[in-house]
Amino acid sequence: LGSLSAEQRQFVDVARAAAAAQGGPGTKLGDLRRRIGPPAAGGVAEEVWRSIAAAVAANGGLEPAKLGFARTDRLALKHLSKRYEALAAVLAGFGMEHVELHVSEQRAGVARAITREQPIVCLGADVAQAATPATRFLLGRALASTIAGIGVAADLRDEEIVVCFAAAIKVAEVAAPASGPLGEILARAGDPRLVDERARALAKQMSRRDRKTLAGVLGGDGASHLGDPLIWRRGAVAFVNRVGLLLAGDLATSLDILDLGRGGRSLVDSPIGLDIVAWAVGAAHLELRRELGLTPSPSPAVGGFGRHA
Repeated sequence: LGSLSAEQRQFVDVARAAAAAQGGPGTKLGDLRRRIGPPAAGGVAEEVWRSIAAAVAANGGLEPAKLGFARTDRLALKHLSKRYEALAAVLAGFGMEHVELHVSEQRAGVARAITREQPIVCLGADVAQAATPATRFLLGRALASTIAGIGVAADLRDEEIVVCFAAAIKVAEVAAPASGPLGEILARAGDPRLVDERARALAKQMSRRDRKTLAGVLGGDGASHLGDPLIWRRGAVAFVNRVGLLLAGDLATSLDILDLGRGGRSLVDSPIGLDIVAWAVGAAHLELRRELGLTPSPSPAVGGFGRHA
């Protein structure tokens, strides 16, 4: 516990105080989503993805063992504070008391969320300790991905995302006129045989409850509000990165991890990079850090945020 930095210790104290003030664990996640945004991260597209995300992950074989985690790496949350106090405080502060947590000394730098009925979070021990801005950024992203139910959506190619949504439309068995949003997604997905194959695979893995939820979301007026799955995915990834920055408090480190600026890809050509920079210096981010009691971030002109200026 003595290795906690002053900012980590401050965050631990603030998270515990916030949980106690609410009479129980957890920041209201709906409020967190609303304040961190962006709006494109939610809506009907998110509801559709949440209904199929566990099935998509299962079809891809994504599980802790595939990420290099052993059965002995699973930790009980009630014992977490003895070894990873900062992580325990963040989980409590975000109201994430029902996740399945795996932590491994051998998987340094790993921070992945796996969508299941009980969400799974896999972390390297260094990320769980959250001792540096880099590990706090990775931790924040993994937890935000769990909150938003994004899972593997961040890793899929654009065309794969479209096919997944088209397959979801098939599974829901709802009308999809060519001139409407659902018909447009089916057309963009391309080969109908590929969509049908993906739909069968999803249906095989989906629970009855998820299939019922999906049909309800896409039936009636829901279909007309679906929007572009790729815009949703971009907004969801932006939300994940914003939470990472909120915990890290260091824009330069965040951009390095995203491979943006300096030796990485150009910020000018990256909507994700431009989003995190704009949010970093915006009033909403700075106000949220103050409310959480986190140490105020440096001025954009110098230090932390300024190293990529």
